[in-house]
Amino acid sequence: MFHRFVSMLILPAALLLGGFSVALAQEPTALVQIIHNAADPGAAVVDVYLGDTKAVDDFAFRTATPFLILPANTDLTVGVAPGNSMSSADVIAPFTVNLAPGRYVAVANGVLNPANFAANADPAAAPIAFDLYSIDSISDTAADDATVDFVIFHGVTDAPAVDVRTGGTALVESLSYGEATTTLSVPADSYILDVAPAGGETLVSYTADVSTLGGSSLTVVASGFLDPAANQNGPAFGLWAAIAAGGDLVELPVYTAPTTAMVQIIHNAADPGAAVVDVYLGDTKVIDDFAFRTATPFIELPVNTDLTVGVAGPNSESVADVLASFDVNLAPGRYVIIAKGVLNPANFAANADPDAAPIGFSLYAIRGISEAADDDATVDVVIFHGVTDAPAVDVRTGGTTLVESLSYGAASATLSVPAKSYILDIAPAGGATLVSYTADVSALGGASLTVVASGFLDPTANQNGPAFGLWAATAAGGALIELPPVTVSVEEELAASANVSVQPNPATSGAELLFTMPVASEATVTVVSTMGSVVLERALGMLPAGDHRFWLDATQVGSGQHYVTISAGTLRTTLPFTIVR
Repeated sequence: MFHRFVSMLILPAALLLGGFSVALAQEPTALVQIIHNAADPGAAVVDVYLGDTKAVDDFAFRTATPFLILPANTDLTVGVAPGNSMSSADVIAPFTVNLAPGRYVAVANGVLNPANFAANADPAAAPIAFDLYSIDSISDTAADDATVDFVIFHGVTDAPAVDVRTGGTALVESLSYGEATTTLSVPADSYILDVAPAGGETLVSYTADVSTLGGSSLTVVASGFLDPAANQNGPAFGLWAAIAAGGDLVELPVYTAPTTAMVQIIHNAADPGAAVVDVYLGDTKVIDDFAFRTATPFIELPVNTDLTVGVAGPNSESVADVLASFDVNLAPGRYVIIAKGVLNPANFAANADPDAAPIGFSLYAIRGISEAADDDATVDVVIFHGVTDAPAVDVRTGGTTLVESLSYGAASATLSVPAKSYILDIAPAGGATLVSYTADVSALGGASLTVVASGFLDPTANQNGPAFGLWAATAAGGALIELPPVTVSVEEELAASANVSVQPNPATSGAELLFTMPVASEATVTVVSTMGSVVLERALGMLPAGDHRFWLDATQVGSGQHYVTISAGTLRTTLPFTIVR
């Protein structure tokens, strides 16, 4: 039983702290925070006496003192009286306490006359009469700025033992009235706390956003009455938090599950026959003339509801014109849904990757898309492989692998990167770079993007559909943003066009590589297959500035799509090169 109202007024020399008269500390001492959590309407405001002296005046329900310095190893008499009491003769609940050195939270809890309130049926519960409860070994701060320390105290006189869970994980099990947890240390983040009778289903959930409280130590109290009508219409049940500075407790808001999901749809199906489509939700046309490589903004859709999404040709008249339909049921969250694939796979090149998704037209949902990056210095990115005829790929930058072995139809986890400019190298999984792109996100700090690999690796084998590239969708939607292929360096002397071409292309036995050297430099030509194998590599030595030709001998090279790269100093240009026989 506790020492906490004891907090203040111990020696003749006193210090006024937050409206409390607090004794100057002598060794040994204890640090004590007092929380008024007694929900009895008759104790809504109390005075606290130390001996015959009023130490805390008009101490309100759901408020807390700061941490106060008290003498340790000393018998102290603490009395609780109604607000505006005249003397210690008005005390209605006296307590004798003796503090050991340490750091405490003392919770005033219970009701003045238990006969006038609902009983607690939990055999492990403490008596519901007004009392002081001591929580020992309270931490001063969390271990670091990335975590938060807190204890939970069960202070609801008519509530059974409870479990407290978050995300399906039990933080607290079978906590009875009058009990407190040990210190819990969690990452500084936002949580949904589910409160349930021990071993039972959730009764109510609360939002506990401690993302800005890294390094802090808190006390969370279950407060009020589960059934106010049976308890003199006292305050209702809730979770409230006390911070070290004291003052009014902070109410944790009741969590209400969202009834909608936020969804962005990206048209990334490269089939020329689906270049423009209409989208239906049930019988209603919700997107008219939805073009390839465009995206909607984020729109609200109902959750936990069976929905039918239909895709029809442009200028469709009704849902009867739908070419493909999909049944979806969304959980709460934020999604990007990508339309991908081809309408008739038999008319397009197959995908030899055994882990690739089927290339038929379908929808792919990416759940857990961030609304924004953590701060304005970073950008959140998800990468989706949407190229039906491409193998699994690696995405690298500066020698670091961002994504490894991403197969067609799969998406990466969210990547959080500094807001700056990057060169993204695309390679078959484990192979050499085929092509590189510039991704300048230096002006997009705080944004969340979806980058899609789009088009066909070999358009000639896919009804001459759009060619491979990387494109980005922003949260605002609209036309996707093309990431430009890397062709020349950013250095000023190489800013002129390299004028690179392959003629003829497609070729049978070979072709000429035509290029212009902006400055004299060592040069190399490399031909790489779509599987990342180097099939031809030739060092050309030092070449002067000007126009040059190089014969690409393809007699020993298999048919199909390849990539030819001319490298000269920091200059690198890559072009697709197709061999047909």
